[in-house]
Amino acid sequence: RGSVKTVLIGATCSMGCISSSEKGVSASAGADVVPPQIREFKDGVVPNQPFNAVLNQALCTEVQEAAKVAIKSKGTFSLMLPAGGVITALKGLTLDSPDKVHVFFTHGSEKVGNWQEALDCFATRLAIPTENVCDASKLSAEEYQRLLISSPAVEKDREIPVIDMILLGIGNDGHCGALHPASDAIRCTGEGKVVIALKEGDKAGPGVAVSMDVLRCGKIVVIAANGPGKADGVKNALGGPYQDPACPVGYLRNKNVVWFVDEPAIAKYRSHKGYMSHKFL
Repeated sequence: RGSVKTVLIGATCSMGCISSSEKGVSASAGADVVPPQIREFKDGVVPNQPFNAVLNQALCTEVQEAAKVAIKSKGTFSLMLPAGGVITALKGLTLDSPDKVHVFFTHGSEKVGNWQEALDCFATRLAIPTENVCDASKLSAEEYQRLLISSPAVEKDREIPVIDMILLGIGNDGHCGALHPASDAIRCTGEGKVVIALKEGDKAGPGVAVSMDVLRCGKIVVIAANGPGKADGVKNALGGPYQDPACPVGYLRNKNVVWFVDEPAIAKYRSHKGYMSHKFL
C-alpha cells in the first residue's frame, strides 16, 4: 500500500450547520474551526494518472468503510463527488450493498460530464441503480435543492443536507467543486444556501453548484491533492487566512475534514508555521 504515517478508516465526524435564517454566520464557525487532519503519502506519482495508485486505493477504502458504517446505522449511504481525477480514482471501488448507495455531485453543467464519469468508472460495474446517481446537469438550482433535501439517503441539519461522505479535489487556484475564487458562489457562504445557480460566464456555468455550507456539513470530507501542480493550492488552503474568498477550499477547516496529500503537493506548506499544528494520520 506504500508508506503513510498511519491509517484513517471509517472516520465518523459530524458537525452543526446553520439554517437559512442565520445569515452572516458561517456554517461550522467558532469551536469547530480546527487545523484539518492530514494523511501524507510517500509514494511517487504514477505517470499519466491523476492520482497515484496508493492514494486511489486509500480513497476506495475510505468510501467502502464509510458506506458500511452508514448503511448499518441508517440503511443508506450518500456520497458526493466532484469531477475528474477523484471519480477516476474510484475505478477499484467495491461495495457490499450498492443498491443502498446514492451518488450526488458538487456541481453539474453541460460542460461537466461527472454523471457519465461516475457511471463509467464504478456505478454501472457495481450495479448502483441508475436512479440513485443524480445527474445534476439536468436540474435547476431549485430542483437540485429539493432533491437533496427530500432524498431518503440524506439527513438534514435544519435546512442543510448532511451528506455521509464528500470527496473533493482542488485546483491550484484553491477552487473546489464549482466554487471558484472571489466568485458569487463562494461569497454567499454562511447564508444557508444549499444549491447555487451558476450563470453563463461563470467558470463552471451555466449550471448548478452545491454551496460551501453543504460541503462543510458533510459527515466526512476528504480532500485529495497530489503532485507539484497542487502545491500552491495546498499551501494557501492550509496556511492562508480562514474564509478567504480568494481560496475557497480554505473554508474547509473543520473536525470532519481530512486531507490526502503526497510529498510534492504539501512541499510548499512544510515551512509554514502552521504545519506542525495538524494531526497527521
